Amino acid sequence: MTEGLWEQPTPNPAFYDALQQHAQGLMHQHHVPGAAIALLTPTEERAFTLGVTSAEYPQPLSRDTIGQIGSITKPFTALLILRLAEQGLLNLNAPLRTYLPELQLSDEHATQQATLRHVLTHTGGWRGDVFENTGDGDDALAKMVRLLAEQPQVTPLGAYWSYNNAGFYLAGRVVEVVTGMPFEHAARQWLLKPLGLEHSFFFPAEVMTHHFSVGHVQQNGQTVVARPWSLPRNSAPFAGLACSLNDLLQFARFMLGDGRNAQGERLLSEEGMASLLQPQHETTDGRWVGLTWNVALVNGVQVSSHVGSTGGQTAVLALIPQLGVALASMTNAAAGMEMNRALLEWFCQHVLHDVPQEPVWLTLGQSELVEYEGRYQVPGDRHGFRVTANEGGLIFAFQQGEGREVFAETDPWPPTRLAFHANDRVTVQDGILKGMKFDFLRVEGTVRYLRAFSRITVRQQ
Repeated sequence: MTEGLWEQPTPNPAFYDALQQHAQGLMHQHHVPGAAIALLTPTEERAFTLGVTSAEYPQPLSRDTIGQIGSITKPFTALLILRLAEQGLLNLNAPLRTYLPELQLSDEHATQQATLRHVLTHTGGWRGDVFENTGDGDDALAKMVRLLAEQPQVTPLGAYWSYNNAGFYLAGRVVEVVTGMPFEHAARQWLLKPLGLEHSFFFPAEVMTHHFSVGHVQQNGQTVVARPWSLPRNSAPFAGLACSLNDLLQFARFMLGDGRNAQGERLLSEEGMASLLQPQHETTDGRWVGLTWNVALVNGVQVSSHVGSTGGQTAVLALIPQLGVALASMTNAAAGMEMNRALLEWFCQHVLHDVPQEPVWLTLGQSELVEYEGRYQVPGDRHGFRVTANEGGLIFAFQQGEGREVFAETDPWPPTRLAFHANDRVTVQDGILKGMKFDFLRVEGTVRYLRAFSRITVRQQ
């Protein structure tokens, strides 16, 4: 499959042609108006842009076009926190109350013992998708931290990995307290400026003075512009960064290095750099989480990656430190998440010779399948999932709730079949989610949780 395309240290030109052709096919399949994609190797970087910035007012994308990178902001925040830790301003293992003495969570043990390491490894256990607009003032994060007292503790502190945006309100507020400045200003001074990222912004007013992309969602089968464009200010530590493809590549180049920036200035020790990508906590199916980074062994080689999604814009950044290689993709459609997932799979197949193996599917009887049936939801969340036994397998369906949606509405996914590839672990069998893996978690032998889309939901009684 890969012979003649990928040759170390520089790919054959045919590799880039194949990558671009595959990306174009995925854009068409998933109705993505625009994408900016780049590959970094030890000897060169290649980038190409496809499509337009907006379906309504189309302009060609460029490497300098600003797009939202969503949760890829989290690795930036992790790097910022490690810089502050090495300066002696904070400690990843100290209770958050060391810096936020007023902190109150709904669970007293979490209130007293939760740390930045819990936050950066998504093991805090409290409700993770908490989105409230607390205004545009410098107190936006402080207000949000106070609201976390109302959120339920879904799983015990440190017990499970479950993707958690809300923890980064706490991390961002700690940064503000120890630096004495708003989070965005601290990130600019301690991170973006030293890295030379001149096209990376938190504030929409800054983005609007540059060439930028808008997001798109599917509504009634049509691709439409996602509105509003911006996120609340308090989202800055976990999803608020917008940047150009060039800046995302510059960040990737730093992450593949030894902690020095392009000018040779040391920003982080080599030990600190290694800790960012070092496995910290097991997630699922032999994967791990580093300090925000997803870590997997692909054909014996470590791949560290992170995805991001906002209101209609998605991105992926993948690092292969052993090869000094990085892949970055930024799209302006919610369905770009599926495109990026497929692009990363293709990339690993061609670079790491990772040939997917068809699983040996498990056959369960009806009495076994009913153990998994039920509605799964996080208390306070608007949406949930319904799992039912059907003809020797499981059917997984979204259940939409009432209330206001924070992000632009998009058409829901239709019900899909789940098949067991291991005990309590399933793979989606159809639709655009095909190949995604979920897992059920037991407490004292009884199915208690479903972890889907990296988030733990609770089986309702």
